[in-house]
Amino acid sequence: MIRSHTQFELKLDEATRLLDIPLVEGTPGHEKLMSLMREIAAYRPAVLVETSKAVPETERLARRLDAFEARLAPHYAPHWHAMIGGDLRPTPTPSE
Repeated sequence: MIRSHTQFELKLDEATRLLDIPLVEGTPGHEKLMSLMREIAAYRPAVLVETSKAVPETERLARRLDAFEARLAPHYAPHWHAMIGGDLRPTPTPSE
């Protein structure tokens, strides 16, 4: 379980490295990637909430999260959407 921004970045790095390897579903590498994606998805709201406060560190983390999410497409996007409950970003409100 991710408990800090530092751990979040380490997990993002590890997951990104695994995305560079063609993984076959059901292999240990694939299972590790799915586990990392679940951990990242669980911590994701903390990054997005803090980003709304315009804190430079969390803005940087949000950009890293955006880059990671972009790398998931097209193969892993359906898994990711399910893990985070739908769309990658919430629909902007009229005030945004």
